[in-house]
Amino acid sequence: MLGPVLAVGALWRDDLLAIGLAWTAAVAVLALVDALVMRATTTLEVERHFEDPLSLNARNAMSLTVLNRSRLGVNLELLDDLPDALRPQGNRGKLVVAAHNRGTFSFTVRPGQRGKFALGDVFVRGLAMLRLSRWQRRYRLGGEARVYPNLTDLRHWDYLAQARRLQEAGYRPLRRPGEGREFESLRDYVTDDDFRDIDWKATARRSKPITRQYEAERSQNLIILIDCGRMMAAETEGMTKLDHAVNAALMMAHVATAMDDAVGWIAFAERILRMRPPRKAKDQVARLADDLYELQVELVEPNYVAAFAPLKSRMRKRALVAVFTDIVDLESSERLVAYSASLFPQHLPLLIAIRDAELESLSMAAPGRVDDVYAAAVATRLLERRSLALAAMRRRGALVLDVAPHEITTRAVNQYLAVKAAGRL
Repeated sequence: MLGPVLAVGALWRDDLLAIGLAWTAAVAVLALVDALVMRATTTLEVERHFEDPLSLNARNAMSLTVLNRSRLGVNLELLDDLPDALRPQGNRGKLVVAAHNRGTFSFTVRPGQRGKFALGDVFVRGLAMLRLSRWQRRYRLGGEARVYPNLTDLRHWDYLAQARRLQEAGYRPLRRPGEGREFESLRDYVTDDDFRDIDWKATARRSKPITRQYEAERSQNLIILIDCGRMMAAETEGMTKLDHAVNAALMMAHVATAMDDAVGWIAFAERILRMRPPRKAKDQVARLADDLYELQVELVEPNYVAAFAPLKSRMRKRALVAVFTDIVDLESSERLVAYSASLFPQHLPLLIAIRDAELESLSMAAPGRVDDVYAAAVATRLLERRSLALAAMRRRGALVLDVAPHEITTRAVNQYLAVKAAGRL
C-alpha cells in the first residue's frame, strides 16, 4: 500500500507521484512474476475419493487428496464443483501440503435425488511464495456418482440385529412369535406382542412380562410393488414419496432376505418399469438397489391392471404383496382395492400409503392471513377425502398402513414381521 500513499503525497510534492506509480508497478510486476514462477514450479496431483454408490439423503464422506511433488510447500484453497443434486457441504476449504508430501481435504454430500450424476472439476488456488498473489488451476477429474436408496440404514440394521438391539430403533425382534412353531427362547415383552405368547410362569419369577419366542417360518415369498405414478411425486420431509417408498422397500427386502425369504418386485406407472420374480439369494437386495436407483416419477396415472397381472400369471406361489402407493380420493382407492381384492386367496396384499406431513401441518396451522384460511380449508378437505378412501379400503378387508414418511421403514418392516408371526402366509 506504500505506492498509493506516495501518490497521494503528490499533493504536496510533485516527484512523489512518479515514485508512487513506479513503486506500484514494481510490486505488480513482482506479484505477477511470483505467481507465474510458483505456478510453473508447482506440480500437484489431485484425486477424488468416495464410496460408490452414495446413499440417498444420508451423509456420505468425500475427500480430495493432493500430492505435492514440488520442492516447496503449498498453501491451497480447494473447490470441488459438484452437482447441486448431491447437496455438498463444506466442499470448499483450505489445505497446506508440505514438499513431497500429500494432504487430504474431507467434506460430505447429502444427495437429495437418486440416479447417476456427472461430477465436475476441482479448482485449486495456491498462494504464491512472496504471498503477493494467488495462482489457480483446474483439474478435470470427471467421473460420475451413483446415488442409491439409503444403504446406510441397511448397515445400521445389520449392526442392531447382531447386537440384539433392534427394539431400540423401533423394529420388532428379527424372530417373532408364531403359532404352531418350534419354541426358541424367552425375552422381555414389547409393545404389540400377542398376550397369548406371554409365559406367565416366567413373568411371575422375574416380576415383569416375559414373552415366549418361536422360530419364524422361512422360505416364504415377499413381492414389493412400487407405484411410480404422479401421486408419488409430492415432496414431504425433504424427499419425494417415491424416494421414501424406495428406501423402505429396500429395507423390507433386506430384512426378508435375512429371514431366508424369497423377494421379488415390480415398479410400475402407466406400464411396468422394472420387474424381477421372487428369488432367494444373498445378492437379491443388491439387484433391487441396481434396479431402483435410477427410477423416477412419471406424471401419469398408475396402471394397476398391468402391475397386478404378473402376480396371477407368473408369480403363483402365495406371497405377501406390499404395495407402496398413495391415494387422495375414493375413486382411485376403489380401483386399487378392486385389483387388490382379486389377489385373494392366492396372495395377501398389504397397501402402504404415505402421508403428506406438510399437508397435515398446513391443515392445523393457525391462519395469519385470509389466504392461509383458504389453504387450510383445501388441505383439510384433501385429508378428509384421503381418510374416507382409506376407511373404504379397510372395510373391503385390505391390510392398510397409513404412515408418515419418517416412520414408513420401521412400520413396513414390522408389519412384514407381524404377518409372518401370525402365520398368515
